Amino acid sequence: MKLPVKRNEAPGLARSLAPLLWLLVLGFAAAHLFALLAKLNPFFELFTHFAAQYLAVGIALAGLALLMRRYVAFALALGLGLSNLYLLWPYVFGPPPMVLSEGPPLRLVSANLNNLNADAQAVQAFLQASEADIIVLTELVAQLDPAFDAIQPRFPHLLRTKGTRHHPFGLAIFSRAPLRDPVVHLPTGVDFPVVEFRHCPEPAPCVVIIALHAVRPRELENLRDQLLGFAFERARLAGVGREQAIVVGDLNITPFSPVFARFQALGLRDAGLGQGWQPTWPASLGFAGIPIDHVLVSPQIAVKAYSRLPAMGSDHFPIAVELRLPAKPLR
Repeated sequence: MKLPVKRNEAPGLARSLAPLLWLLVLGFAAAHLFALLAKLNPFFELFTHFAAQYLAVGIALAGLALLMRRYVAFALALGLGLSNLYLLWPYVFGPPPMVLSEGPPLRLVSANLNNLNADAQAVQAFLQASEADIIVLTELVAQLDPAFDAIQPRFPHLLRTKGTRHHPFGLAIFSRAPLRDPVVHLPTGVDFPVVEFRHCPEPAPCVVIIALHAVRPRELENLRDQLLGFAFERARLAGVGREQAIVVGDLNITPFSPVFARFQALGLRDAGLGQGWQPTWPASLGFAGIPIDHVLVSPQIAVKAYSRLPAMGSDHFPIAVELRLPAKPLR
């Protein structure tokens, strides 16, 4: 009697799924190609923001290809995924830049409040618990005014701009110390302010702080890049005047975009360097999100601490930095 032979169906299943695997791998490769073309067109720049996600997807696709014994697909997916490590390395594995400074400390907090889904109680608790010297808030709504009033005794110096429901780019700056020479710039219209002021912790020299909320990429004819370009120029002029600068807010850009490289050309650096992977948006995705809220500082400003704070009802995580300012002016 001849016994039936049990067939292994795995190779047949792998063959049937191979076209789908290759479709995924080639789509993955196309995303990387588009990212390489970012300087040619703003559309391609959208593909530059997902280095951490590309790394995870590349490893997952490589593992699937290995199980299916598709070794060329395995090598391509793994190589493309690992190519993102050079972008992530300075943030996740690199040491923080060493800057020696004996000047006064500055504790700065930045938070996007999400004008469509703000939790008034959570925002009030967040503000009342803050030990910051300066708080920068974006996407303001009138329903949060009681929360703002509650912290006024602790932060007596306030600079606030207006926003609308359709253009929620209003800013509020709460400070324990006076805001010197405050200016509200309107480089692209009344709905999109850029706030600039000086923080002067005597006897140390003043530092220029520039706060803004840039619009999303490719919205309103690339208005984001116009706003960022203006902020970059104000930071450059501060350097020309031998002052240190800080750019802070929801910039709607990740460090992996070529537009972000303009900061490096000015000498500004991301305070998040060497501080681990701390994405800020969307809060619902946790560590699967992307970092679009930033504090950028001039070369002589030391970053003593950087952290992503717990969510407080917004779709953004707040960020907090502790800086050490220069003790002497630039020469």
